[in-house]
Amino acid sequence: SVLFCPIGRGMVEPESKRMCTLSWLPRVGLGTFKLRGDACTDVVLSALKAGYRSIDTASVYRNEEAVAQGLLKSGIPRSEVFITTKIKPQDQGEQAAYDAAKASLERLGCQYVDLLLIHWPGAAKTGRGSDANRQKRHGSWLALQRLQQEGLARHIGVSNFLIPHLEQLVGDPAVVLVPEVNQIEVHPRFQQRELREWCNGHGILVQAYAS
Repeated sequence: SVLFCPIGRGMVEPESKRMCTLSWLPRVGLGTFKLRGDACTDVVLSALKAGYRSIDTASVYRNEEAVAQGLLKSGIPRSEVFITTKIKPQDQGEQAAYDAAKASLERLGCQYVDLLLIHWPGAAKTGRGSDANRQKRHGSWLALQRLQQEGLARHIGVSNFLIPHLEQLVGDPAVVLVPEVNQIEVHPRFQQRELREWCNGHGILVQAYAS
């Protein structure tokens, strides 16, 4: 899969929310969904040799160790490769998300990730309409804020969040940092214009994925 980051417009700073510059995100990256084991390592290695410098993985993909092997075999310094990983639905909640991120760092063999995302707005085995989903994803976001403060995640964001999820998160008094990124499915046949416009108006960079 391929990730694409369209050129962002000017940011709007919501009151009382600290914003970060959005000029840091690579325009194109390699997604590793459905890649496992040696096949994943080989694809990552080939991509890095071809000039890719952004690799996207996730704990739910079960390939973080294979991604790490590809980076190691490439000989390219860690500081030159932008690595993204994600907290899976089963690890939603403040402490669970924090612990999951630390486990991802261990599997990746990294002291930090460049971008850490909440993979999905819902928690595993939780009804769509349950308030527990909101509580858990807000707890996860508090964990991401802490991880960034500790230098374990340089940038933090969300994935697959819709406008109601974002409105709830931004409106939470405990939220100090608005998500820097919302990674969503976007392509000519699924453009999500309303969501993209909302993100743009709140200083959230949209990163598109397509398989």
